[in-house]
Amino acid sequence: MLLLACVAATLVCYPTLPEQVPSHYDMNGNIDKWSGRGSALAVMGADVAMYLLMVLLLFFPRALKPNTLRPLNMQFWPQIQNETISILAECTLLCVLMFDYIQLFSLMQKPMIVWPIWVICALMLVSCLVRVKRLSKYTLK
Repeated sequence: MLLLACVAATLVCYPTLPEQVPSHYDMNGNIDKWSGRGSALAVMGADVAMYLLMVLLLFFPRALKPNTLRPLNMQFWPQIQNETISILAECTLLCVLMFDYIQLFSLMQKPMIVWPIWVICALMLVSCLVRVKRLSKYTLK
């Protein structure tokens, strides 16, 4: 739904965008680079491509073997797959949310409020750490 909302908002707003739109923000959320309005379509395209790539990975479960410090006990392969798929799904959702948030400010042509980006990054990090901890119980002793 988030991805569809971003695509719809971009396509609806695109005809009314000026020739130059924000294409980069500094660490404080200030616009520090402007590009042609086609960059709005490029960001939307990158969002869609990233989402499709990450979803495509879900159809290749053997390719989702996580890297761990110790070898995994393949007796628990279904649980390992579930954890790996869950982290990929969570990261996909958070990446789409981040792209959409940035795109929103670009379409509005306003400086960005930065703290939600840090929250999304923190959520992604915590999610990864929790999953790695949960995967550690499936390693060989």
